[in-house]
Amino acid sequence: MDSGTRGFQLHHDRSNIGAIRWSADPLLGSWTGDSLYVWDKKSDGYYIVGPVKQVSTGKTVIDINTKGKTAPSEAKKTKNLKEGTKIKFRACVKKGSTNHGCTSWYSTKA
Repeated sequence: MDSGTRGFQLHHDRSNIGAIRWSADPLLGSWTGDSLYVWDKKSDGYYIVGPVKQVSTGKTVIDINTKGKTAPSEAKKTKNLKEGTKIKFRACVKKGSTNHGCTSWYSTKA
């Protein structure tokens, strides 16, 4: 993966429950921009939320989730950010409106 791509798996009780990945310009030479992907791998009523914040402004530029989708499911959102823009992202696990925990914020760039 290049320096603008980063992701990780989510585990609970030794079980892989989901994943999240930031891909800076995933298609070489493409104008489509940068993408955040979240996956929910378990049909258990929980869903995965993926926010992306621009570091310089603190503004949320992407906010996606797998709520209401039958697992295994994937959600993707693309936004064309200026090259080199510093961002941070994380994954949260929710059920209904209750947040059951979030990862730390991870830093990367567009």
